[in-house]
Amino acid sequence: MLQFERILSVNIKHLLPRGAAVLCALSGGADSVAMTLALYALREIGCVGAVSCAHFNHGLRGEDSDGDAEFCKSLCERLGLPFYSQKAEHGIRGGEAEYRSLRYDFLIKTAQTHTIPYVATAHTSDDNAETILLNLTRGTGLDGLTGIPALRQDDTGVRIIRPILHKSRAQVLEYLSEKGLDFREDTTNNTDDYTRNRVRHNVVPELLKENPRLLETLSQTAELLRRDADYLNEQAKQAYAAIALPDNAVSLRGLAELPVSISGRIIRLLYESAAGSSGLPFKHTEAVLALCAAEPPAAVQLPGGFSAYREGDALFIKNVGAVVRPPVRD
Repeated sequence: MLQFERILSVNIKHLLPRGAAVLCALSGGADSVAMTLALYALREIGCVGAVSCAHFNHGLRGEDSDGDAEFCKSLCERLGLPFYSQKAEHGIRGGEAEYRSLRYDFLIKTAQTHTIPYVATAHTSDDNAETILLNLTRGTGLDGLTGIPALRQDDTGVRIIRPILHKSRAQVLEYLSEKGLDFREDTTNNTDDYTRNRVRHNVVPELLKENPRLLETLSQTAELLRRDADYLNEQAKQAYAAIALPDNAVSLRGLAELPVSISGRIIRLLYESAAGSSGLPFKHTEAVLALCAAEPPAAVQLPGGFSAYREGDALFIKNVGAVVRPPVRD
């Protein structure tokens, strides 16, 4: 067994039970090919169960995109692995975020259809470092500095794992060279048309000059921050439950007794409960916290048509159409 596979066999124990089935997100690029080959090797020794692959063809590069799909299909045929694919519909004009959403929807639906509990994506330590730096550049809190999670559970119950998250792109290429296997090159990765590419080509190389172990350092930092973030998030959920009031509200007195690191998280949980989506921006969270200390009547408009307002000891977040304003005091 090669070193890449040996180390992966140790790491995989923390991500899924021995013998669990895995659906590999196979793009045809070096990272996903290496991940698929390594999981295939681990299947042979019983570390994982059935391995299958899914390929989402974005169709953004014409014949090259179709070539990626054919390469993935051919690889799976050689390995004897089940292969599932889908091509994006014509006319979709979304950006990277929309295509990412479409890809994950396809992967999760495929896993559900074939009763596969785990979907493996081929994020590396390079991807993790780029994500952390991008989040820091754009502005983020503690959660944003934890990088890409090695394991997360989708709302559907399907678990997303990143088996090679602690492997670098250089280690991936070395492994493929040892295996004597080819992969597909996405020429768009060589341009600076996308923000992530600019960080990859220009920022990371300069930081590596200052710290040659940058990828490892950022991965370790992200792991430490994730432990702290997980603890604070759990404390916030417990505190939220303790001060919750009917009709999607919390007690203002209870909220005031909490440290801001917890109360801010409770505001975001309250918004998520009302809106069904997370990610309340910092400026809106701060505005709601300021509202809590203001004299009523007062309200704060939030994204998605929602509003936060006070009434007695209660702080509500509701759809604007459902808000009943408190009476104005003389």
